[in-house]
Amino acid sequence: MLNRIRAVWELSQVYGLECYLDGHQKEAYYLVQVVKKGSQATITSTQHFDNWETLLGAIDPTIPVALVFNGRGIITKPLKTNAMDWVELAQEALPNANAEDLVGQVFDEGTERQLSLLRKSVANDKIAMLEASKIKVIALAVGAWNAAWIAPFLSTSNSSIPLRNQRIALADGALPKLLPNAGSEQVSIGDQTIDSGFLLAFSIALKVLLKVPSLTYNSDQINENYNNALLVQRTNVAFISGGVFLLVLALLNFFAFMYLREAVASGGVQTYQYQQQLDQIKALEQEIQRKQQLAGNNSVLAPSKVSFYADEIAWTMPSGIKLIKLNIFPKKADLKRQEENYQFEKGIITIEGQTRKSANLNLWIKQLESLDWVEKVKVLPYKEDRTGLGTFELVLQLRP
Repeated sequence: MLNRIRAVWELSQVYGLECYLDGHQKEAYYLVQVVKKGSQATITSTQHFDNWETLLGAIDPTIPVALVFNGRGIITKPLKTNAMDWVELAQEALPNANAEDLVGQVFDEGTERQLSLLRKSVANDKIAMLEASKIKVIALAVGAWNAAWIAPFLSTSNSSIPLRNQRIALADGALPKLLPNAGSEQVSIGDQTIDSGFLLAFSIALKVLLKVPSLTYNSDQINENYNNALLVQRTNVAFISGGVFLLVLALLNFFAFMYLREAVASGGVQTYQYQQQLDQIKALEQEIQRKQQLAGNNSVLAPSKVSFYADEIAWTMPSGIKLIKLNIFPKKADLKRQEENYQFEKGIITIEGQTRKSANLNLWIKQLESLDWVEKVKVLPYKEDRTGLGTFELVLQLRP
């Protein structure tokens, strides 16, 4: 699963922050800083705080935060339906509650589903205080179950994950169970060892860095912050890359043009003797104009949001879906393959993939439709073979 999603543009470091509320209404904060270089993720610091002001003073505001809530105040309810709409989910779990007053996260395993809920005001208060200190929150998670996915990376048994006063019991094909625990212990992750009390904060930070899909409902501002954190890098690098491409293209054509023009001028004979060279010069001039038009008209060559679209799509993709093909701005089908002067469908993205659960595909379509830059999602016929493996194709129409 960790290698399933790859993207050129990534965050290089992030804080994981667990806000824990115990039974005595006392809060504790567990902060983990994780840095990613290539395929290596390294824990650079772990800190525990009982005071919010001290915590704020320890956070570098240039590094974004992935926030997870745990402890008292988290409500967990089983789900019987495959609903994807937030209002439907909240009403099934808490029929008398207002969905807009809550944030939630769905956990699936096999045929079991559950929803972890938190009052939105609790999350918003903490996010507002972080934002007031110029600290950006780019991910929000609800509940200790977010640590379950890192079991394969731990040196301890894969059947159990120790936290502090909680332990996550794992079972194949079933949702994890949260059990009491005597206290934290030292846990090895790769060649590093940390206190298990920091595992939940580490887990949400690693999820963000590795782009493991995770959706928290009713938290649109968080998703916008994440996109902005990535977009700053993409815009700068895309602009430089596009400029370098056009400069090199222009220089190559200019030198070729000057060489042929000098070859004609140095002969000292009548122009008609060099008609072949003049024809080549004319062809080069036309080639320069054609490539300049191609580079200017097709956003796939000019500085663009291509990488932004790819990251957004990867981030929303649920587990259980295999991505086969992603085509951003596909070439118009009515042009011949051998023709170099391609024209592209600028406002179109096509996606091909496979899944064994149509519910996963329905969830992904909902998430794609909720993106600000997507106008509509068209679903081509869904085909399923005898083994239950379904093949699908989506067409995304972008907003102008």
